[in-house]
Amino acid sequence: MATAKIKDIFDNFGDVVGILKSGQSSDDLKPTLSGTLSKRLKKKEELHIFNGDEFLGQAKVKGKKWDFTPKSALDENETYSFKAIHVNKKGKQTSTSESFILTLDNEDPTLVISNNIDGIAKGDITFDLNFSEPIDIKEKDIKIKGGEDGDFTGSGANYQYVVTPKDNSKGTVSLSIDKGKFADLVGNKSTKKYSTEQEYDTKPPTFDIISNAKGVANDNITFDFIFSEVVDGFTSKDLEVTGGKKGNFSGSGNSYSLVV
Repeated sequence: MATAKIKDIFDNFGDVVGILKSGQSSDDLKPTLSGTLSKRLKKKEELHIFNGDEFLGQAKVKGKKWDFTPKSALDENETYSFKAIHVNKKGKQTSTSESFILTLDNEDPTLVISNNIDGIAKGDITFDLNFSEPIDIKEKDIKIKGGEDGDFTGSGANYQYVVTPKDNSKGTVSLSIDKGKFADLVGNKSTKKYSTEQEYDTKPPTFDIISNAKGVANDNITFDFIFSEVVDGFTSKDLEVTGGKKGNFSGSGNSYSLVV
């Protein structure tokens, strides 16, 4: 009685090809199984290939070696448990190989992009790139506009890209990855372009000071501080007065007043 062994599977589809061992993944829907026999088959003996209890077909045997390629495509995104079973001349199954596990992965990887900014960026922006599965990507395939490239880190399915906006300016930083520029570990490529934008403002605010006094003042003077944009943290402590005494300070946003 001959016993069979499944040695490996050959993936010959897509950008990632080669020999696979049990437990690995592939995007090839017609992979080629190959293996060995403990001895040559006798006349009318056969070697049948199964996925679990499902008969897939008869292997081609030459001496003590054999191979098998499915005639029709296997089902996408399924895990297969292949077995090679020796069948004697009476049609009886006599020995079964150890199972060989193969997962078919035919899903295109996807991407969600986010960042650490709530509102308008005033400094560095950290973009989080969260993929649907571990992928292979190169930094050069990520396009940055409106800022300076910083650290690119990560592995597997999660990466980060730090971008520094242009100094002393207002604008938008954009990050984009063109269609087909990243792929999962079995070779499935992205099928769409991904992009995101983040508004930034690194330009310091300017302001004008306006007084309500006409000519020589002989009473309280109200100074208005009009900024070029909304500011935070501006208080009377930021003002120095000589020749008078600070009075009521009020305002918000881009407009403030001080009575002296």
